[in-house]
Amino acid sequence: MFRFLASRILNVSSKINYSYSALSLNNWSSPSNLFRNIYTNISNFKNYRLEQLSAIRSICTSPSYHQKREWPVSNENKYIPFGETRLPVSNEQWKEEAFLLRIHKAGPRLRHKRRHPLDYKPQMRGVVLKTLIRKPKKPNSANRKCVLVRLSNGKESTAFVPGEGHNLQEHSIVLVQRKRVRDVPGLKLRVIRGAYDCGHVSKTGK
Repeated sequence: MFRFLASRILNVSSKINYSYSALSLNNWSSPSNLFRNIYTNISNFKNYRLEQLSAIRSICTSPSYHQKREWPVSNENKYIPFGETRLPVSNEQWKEEAFLLRIHKAGPRLRHKRRHPLDYKPQMRGVVLKTLIRKPKKPNSANRKCVLVRLSNGKESTAFVPGEGHNLQEHSIVLVQRKRVRDVPGLKLRVIRGAYDCGHVSKTGK
């Protein structure tokens, strides 16, 4: 039983780097020698670790340890030591880098692209649904003759009829182009006179 315990203690002690000379089975003539050897070996190991920790503490607490160090600014191969609280750059440079990184992650701003009312075509045919009257902005006051048309692409839009008087009514076929009216907001189409069912402006002599 004693030899079994000694062999188990020898295995445990070898895992924590105890010396085999002090823990050899030949020196264990009695249990008192066994525990005496174990105690002396553990105390020696403890003293060795305390000496290591005190040496490390004295090096880290010395003022020259922090003063003589040169910090890298743009060298990516260097690294910041573990436990260091100082930044490798100044506070202003750190804020600038953080701002640029935030902009980079956000990506480009998506701007709303305005849609062409005629799908980027110069003219388009449409059918009149009803006639309308729109009022302009100040200081203008004359009513603008307009028509609601259903275009050949399936969209419905309002178009301005230029000139004095028109012969348009429901189910009339007209040709429209993109040309806005400056004093009526949202009116971007204009009827072409003399095309399809829309006649020319009649000239009456006075």
